[in-house]
Amino acid sequence: MKRNLSIILAGVLAISSTVTSFGASFADINDVPWAGAATYINNAASLGLMVGEESNGKAIFRARDSVTLCETSQIVYNLLKTAQGISVSGDVVTKWTSVMASYNIPTWAYTSVAYCLENSIISINSISSFMGSNGKSNGASREEVATMIGKALCLVDSSLSASSTSTSFNDNADISSASAGYIALLYNKSILSGDDNGNFNPKKTINRAEMAVLTTNSYDALKGKSANPMSTAGTASAYVSAAITYGTSIFLSFSSGMPKTSYTIDNTVPITYKDGTTALIKNIASGQLLTMTYNGDLITKVVIEEVPSTATTSTSATTLSGTINALSSTKIKLSGSSTYYYIDEDDISITLDGDDIDLDDLIDAKDDDDIYAKLTIDSDSYVTKIKATTEEDDDEGTISSITTSKIKLTNGSYYYFEDSDDVDVTLDGYDADVDELIDAVDDGDTIYVELTLDSDDYVTDIEATTKDVEEDEGTISKITTSKIKLTDGTTYYFEDADDVDVTLDGDDSDVDELIDVVDDGDTIYVELTIDSDDYVIEIEATTEDDKGTISNLTTSKIKLTNGTTYYFEDSDDVDVTLDGYDSDIDELIDAVDDGDTIYVELTLDSDDYVIEIEATTED
Repeated sequence: MKRNLSIILAGVLAISSTVTSFGASFADINDVPWAGAATYINNAASLGLMVGEESNGKAIFRARDSVTLCETSQIVYNLLKTAQGISVSGDVVTKWTSVMASYNIPTWAYTSVAYCLENSIISINSISSFMGSNGKSNGASREEVATMIGKALCLVDSSLSASSTSTSFNDNADISSASAGYIALLYNKSILSGDDNGNFNPKKTINRAEMAVLTTNSYDALKGKSANPMSTAGTASAYVSAAITYGTSIFLSFSSGMPKTSYTIDNTVPITYKDGTTALIKNIASGQLLTMTYNGDLITKVVIEEVPSTATTSTSATTLSGTINALSSTKIKLSGSSTYYYIDEDDISITLDGDDIDLDDLIDAKDDDDIYAKLTIDSDSYVTKIKATTEEDDDEGTISSITTSKIKLTNGSYYYFEDSDDVDVTLDGYDADVDELIDAVDDGDTIYVELTLDSDDYVTDIEATTKDVEEDEGTISKITTSKIKLTDGTTYYFEDADDVDVTLDGDDSDVDELIDVVDDGDTIYVELTIDSDDYVIEIEATTEDDKGTISNLTTSKIKLTNGTTYYFEDSDDVDVTLDGYDSDIDELIDAVDDGDTIYVELTLDSDDYVIEIEATTED
């Protein structure tokens, strides 16, 4: 695979060569730009500096994706909050709200952006570049990230200085004068370094794996710990703040008590309880007190300060999905991963296309077809269950999302580009490129693709077609795995419910979850995308308990037609807009009394009182 990392951050090469990948709660932890990045991703997540997202019921990190400017402000705020205990008051957020709103900053970033504005980590001029004309946050360049983190470090540590006017990087001339001092500071603190050619590449965007390294090194610097490989040896005791087991290794994070915040231990390290009884990696758990002997970055001995009868044994299982790349009577490997998982033929459940089969049958099927599998893996890295399906058409389908590094189809399959500029693309019969596909998807077009993959499963060709689609919306009356009916009586069908791209209240979901919430009595409003064959291919669903049409309204309460009633603590204090104009409760009452149909979206406080109403007159 081509490798063109523009920042090789300090410490990456110091990872023990005995561990190529190790545990994380992220399903895509093996999809990283370079070996060893998972260490820093796990550490950043365990410290709360960076988080992943939910996709198809799994936590993913998206290590290769670019970090946006809004995300950078949040990560900088998380860094200072975690390492220094800083916070921002509601008054500060209010002070900057009008400015942030004028530049279309998303509300989720208000707290962090307000803190950065208030403390001159960013300026009003700089946030004008945070959002693009398409309403999405722009990617952060390496010098923008380094400048924001450098300013944050100087803010909380007066001993730090960003007085340098240049850096030692070969491309110093490309670094802006306003950023040079902060980049030099981070370089001198061993928080970052250049690429293999001694360049910093200031204008290129930073990916999430690189950001994880940068933030954990910055955290260590704020805590007075060196980001360089350690040369000291000794013994210390500390409580485990996070323990993530994967295969034959475990990633441990500590908030205090150890020279470093995180270590990786493989199954060659001797582990015992305090009475001398032998223990295993799976016996280590979050919250335990461990006494460890260390030598530099390596742990050489672990004592669990408990007796076996009270030791905590990890029994959690990991699930992974992907195309089977290699399979034998003893082990299995999925595409995109270098990790093998072990098989005990006498202790495994296997299904293929819904039928129970044995391992020999699966091996035969794999020789004949591409097989997509969902693996259930125990804490000893043994596969206990394989749910397999024949991949007849998994390399074609409708685009769910696409970036310059990967493409996801609505059937849930991910495919990656080794270099998006080298992919041959046609769109509706004309020559195109990946950037044009991205623009088409961002514009809301439904794009059906047929992919050609090379021997390493990278996409080399895309034949794309714009599909004629229509949309509908309404409240769900009934939903099954074969169809959905709206309250206006319209019924739509699913060609395959498992292939429908579903979000519920902004989170990835599926048809089964929608069925469950409707069965629970929730009112669900949906926006449907229907293909040219009249099948539903996408559902954007919203729980409507706090939105709907007004059934009854007084100065003390509001009742919606879905039966839900909400109360006002003081109706005069409720912020009301009606058809985009400032209004009040009395005007809403008059409109309802006049026979108008009023649709409202309510905002509630922590005591469930209505504090804001956005009302629209429905024709």
